[in-house]
Amino acid sequence: MGYINFDFPIRFVFCLKRNIDLNDIVLQKEEVESVSYMSNNEIKKIIEKGLMHKAHAKVLERVLEYKNHINI
Repeated sequence: MGYINFDFPIRFVFCLKRNIDLNDIVLQKEEVESVSYMSNNEIKKIIEKGLMHKAHAKVLERVLEYKNHINI
């Protein structure tokens, strides 16, 4: 799929191309607070409202740009 470069360390960002049942996901409680489906517009609104950690927002903004560039 390609690479996105950041100015800080990050291990993985996952972008799902198919729906999965969120009830089937086992969360690591120490690491993950919640999981949900969001549209690109919903993600942009959360970022604009400042409701997301700045580093996470930066990653997701770049992922959205990348997705739009390669049309996925």
